[in-house]
Amino acid sequence: MVKLIDWATTGTEQQLYASPEARNEEIAALAALPRVELVENFRQAAEYFAEQTERLSGDLAVDEVNLHGKIIPATSIIALRIAEIVVHHHDLDTAWTIEEADPDSQLNAVEAAVRTMRAKDAPGMTLLTEEGDEWVIGNGDLRVRSDREGLIEWLARGQVRYIEADGRLPVLPTW
Repeated sequence: MVKLIDWATTGTEQQLYASPEARNEEIAALAALPRVELVENFRQAAEYFAEQTERLSGDLAVDEVNLHGKIIPATSIIALRIAEIVVHHHDLDTAWTIEEADPDSQLNAVEAAVRTMRAKDAPGMTLLTEEGDEWVIGNGDLRVRSDREGLIEWLARGQVRYIEADGRLPVLPTW
């Protein structure tokens, strides 16, 4: 994510990974680390990212950056990182769940997933939350309802247990 900050502040395009294969290899290498080492790597990366985000408080060279085909406002890089932490923390299948994330973090996570669905031409649907949020993807034909947590689980991981819809749920592109 620091590469996105570099792009936003310098105007020089940056890619997070050289290729999808390189991304997968890095993830596999990290996943193979002993727990203590993985936690330390995460702590160092979080500290470094937090330091680098200070650069976003000044003038930006570009208004938008491209994250794997998703155009995002440069001012949303921090929100995107929070969304990733919420979703991936939930993936760890620990005692912590998405329900424990603060409402703004849940909203960031849904918005990140919606951007992905739009970028990947997901089927048309209107997403409605119990909290009063609404997003339209494509033509907005199918009405899908849940709370923010349920939408995150469905959009990011395909879990439908808290989803209600006015028709058959579509197969979604991967997040």
